Amino acid sequence: MNNMLKDLKIVFSYLFLILISTNTHAEGVIISDPIVRLSPPNAQMTAGYFTLENTTNKDIYLIGASSDDYKMIEIHETVMDGDKASMKSVKSFQIKANETVALKPMGIHLMLMGSKKMIKEGDSVLIKLIFSSGDEVKANFTVKKMVMKMSHGKMNMKNMKHMNMKMHRPDFAPPTGVKSPKKMMKNKLMLSYKFGSMEMGCCKRGGKNIPNASISSLGYSMAPTKMSMDMHMFGGMYAFGSNFTMMAMIPYVEKNMEMIKISGMNQGKLHQMQSRGIGDLKILGISQFKKINFSLGLSLPTGEYDEQDHNMMGQLKVLPYGMQIGSGTTDILFGMGRQYFYEDWSLGYQFNATFRTEKNNDKWAYGDEQSLNIWASKNLNSEIGVSTGINFVNKDSIDGDSIHKLTNSPRWDGKSYNSQTINLNVGLNAKYGKNRIGFNCGLPVYEHYNAPSPDQDFKCTIGFSTMH
Repeated sequence: MNNMLKDLKIVFSYLFLILISTNTHAEGVIISDPIVRLSPPNAQMTAGYFTLENTTNKDIYLIGASSDDYKMIEIHETVMDGDKASMKSVKSFQIKANETVALKPMGIHLMLMGSKKMIKEGDSVLIKLIFSSGDEVKANFTVKKMVMKMSHGKMNMKNMKHMNMKMHRPDFAPPTGVKSPKKMMKNKLMLSYKFGSMEMGCCKRGGKNIPNASISSLGYSMAPTKMSMDMHMFGGMYAFGSNFTMMAMIPYVEKNMEMIKISGMNQGKLHQMQSRGIGDLKILGISQFKKINFSLGLSLPTGEYDEQDHNMMGQLKVLPYGMQIGSGTTDILFGMGRQYFYEDWSLGYQFNATFRTEKNNDKWAYGDEQSLNIWASKNLNSEIGVSTGINFVNKDSIDGDSIHKLTNSPRWDGKSYNSQTINLNVGLNAKYGKNRIGFNCGLPVYEHYNAPSPDQDFKCTIGFSTMH
């Protein structure tokens, strides 16, 4: 008798669990067969599926969901672009009056992000579904192993993980300050702001410090003592297709330089000069081939290249090349890069080049530039990561001579802009929801200048971006 009572108790317990986990009713809404897909160990993202029946005579809208077991839940839709599938978040999902809809793989489904604990097969995940009417429905989703299949196309679980799980990692974006454009998911818009600051001392020639007496012996009467540059970079990216993203960036630049009179009248006197304004607009197209992101675009001459300031005698003069805000030339931009993702860390590289195609109206042009960034990032948790890297930069000499060129300062010597530098960088990336913030600083470990030039002390960048 006791055994029979125990068996009945077990049976009724199972029936109760099945009832609350597979069929939930509220205000004309019936939720059945709720399932959470079993994800790999340590994965931060998975999907939820269920059938939703609207038994009322009015349309209803599912507008959100939440769970104590996950940091964020979004409604996602799978979109086919040719034979490639991608996912995008949607703000709401309509269930028409007296209609039954299945939220399933390769269709509308819930995307559960930021797992707070290890979820095992057979576990139950309590999810609250939120409707536009204000109603909230709680359902227990059973964790089950599922195999993704497609009758056509190229999407499988591996691709799903690559496209979605990685983009929610702190290290999905490269370190702040690394110009590493990458393609985005179709119809996504990203807006960004970065602030960069660089301080420079003076001076170096070759790889060694050079005193003012040596600069004076070269025929110059003035030498820079220090220089700073602050840049506010505003950017936007939009994905027109699954493999084509457009990017635009425009900076606001502020430059300051202190000069000292090293010979002649007023020797030892300091003088400040500055310039500020909108810089050159950069527009890029981005695509991916064999997992490598390629970018090609133009730098358009929207910045001033004949900025003026008063000299030590109070005369208004055109500033040297390095104090100009823009280039005055239309230049070609090329880039290629890739990231390699591992369980909780990643490696990446980015090569960028700028090719000058002409001289500006003042008869000069900045030299071609090439840079290579290599970095490693480590995720401390699902929201914060740290990075370290190395940056190689080569800049060619100024091409031509400005019609305003003076001979009193080495900053008017085009060869002083021919340089090779190597910097070591450390940074931090943080992600919260659809927003990212990052910080990256670098110090030079090698510098070589072909003529007397200010040398870099440090460079720091902080950036913010948001996805829509």
